[in-house]
Amino acid sequence: MKPNQRKISTQDKKKLITSACLAFIIGFVGVGVISLFVNTDETKAPEAQAPVVTTQKPQPKKQIEDNKVQEFKRQLESDNLLYVYVDNMYQWLQDSINASHCDSTFINRVNGYHDITMMLSEGKLDEVIQYQNEHQVLSDVHLWQIRAAYKGWRDESGEHEYDTHSSKEAKAQFERDYKDIVSFNEIYLIHVGKTEKTIQ
Repeated sequence: MKPNQRKISTQDKKKLITSACLAFIIGFVGVGVISLFVNTDETKAPEAQAPVVTTQKPQPKKQIEDNKVQEFKRQLESDNLLYVYVDNMYQWLQDSINASHCDSTFINRVNGYHDITMMLSEGKLDEVIQYQNEHQVLSDVHLWQIRAAYKGWRDESGEHEYDTHSSKEAKAQFERDYKDIVSFNEIYLIHVGKTEKTIQ
């Protein structure tokens, strides 16, 4: 009985060794196969991720600043330019880094608009007229919007000059309401209800 038991245990040993060898070979082959897939994924991963990285790349600071300047230029051309927009541009330009992204024409224009809006917000209409005559800062649209406070208005049918009574009335209305006015367009609305000079 003992020899038989020894034989079985030898067979068991052979089976164990064979099983261990098979497991090793299968494991080795499995690792090789898996590493092929992993290597393939790694080589493909950078290509697949490259567009994602470029789309998520933050805009360069210069591009952001250029966009800001373009936005400001559009605001300066707007019919409904608010005093606060001008003040925002002026404050932004006080940073020398921001100002370095702008040409001198734009900077001078913003400074001029800022001076004018400050005077308008203080009701100094005569000073605004004098400043504009000297510096020619305002666009044609904004100039006519301000003229509604003393001279007349312009619309799709042309230019209209106030008669004497309406001119005085417009100026008095501006002097009365200037503290509540926050935009060029609000000045322009002063012309509503006024009459123009008749041509003789």
